[in-house]
Amino acid sequence: GTVNFVLSYTVAVRFSCDYLLTDGFISNATLGIDDFDARENYTLRAKLLWAPTEDLDFTLGFQALQSDRGQNLTRFDLTDPGDRTALGNLVDRENLDGQLATLHANWSLTDNITLRSITSYLNTDYDRFDDDDQGPGGDNAFRGREAFDRNWAEELRLDYETETLSGTVGLYYIDIEGENNTTGLVNIQPALLGVPDILL
Repeated sequence: GTVNFVLSYTVAVRFSCDYLLTDGFISNATLGIDDFDARENYTLRAKLLWAPTEDLDFTLGFQALQSDRGQNLTRFDLTDPGDRTALGNLVDRENLDGQLATLHANWSLTDNITLRSITSYLNTDYDRFDDDDQGPGGDNAFRGREAFDRNWAEELRLDYETETLSGTVGLYYIDIEGENNTTGLVNIQPALLGVPDILL
């Protein structure tokens, strides 16, 4: 859905959103869950345009998204691929939350030269948890990931355009802060590896 409002001769706003809800197509026979890869996603966007003169305009934008979903992983060596059945003994999940803010500025210095500025900030948080072997055994063995990104960026451009020649010169700066932590637990039973009872 999208809606636009003209507030004045120089100001306009736009709001939009999209939403997805589904129970998926994978069931889990081990846990008895029919909607094992159910997911819910939404994105919200807002923009504000201010054009005080014919030669100058600013667009402020904001976007937020969230994604919560199960996993559609199956082991083809344990089930028929056409069954779409998972056998893991742990509940898999994947989640993403993000926000993006931008400011675009355009200034027509002459009929042929335009100065443009794009400033942006991105913030995301991500986590994931998977059954390690995707099978009915393995106890509590898992693979997991947690990550975040915090990014500032600035792009400054000088555009030149005529009927016969066009070109761009500019500067770009970005500052990235991020972290990506991957953890896991693998259950290997010594007895299954042939370790003698006396050592166990």
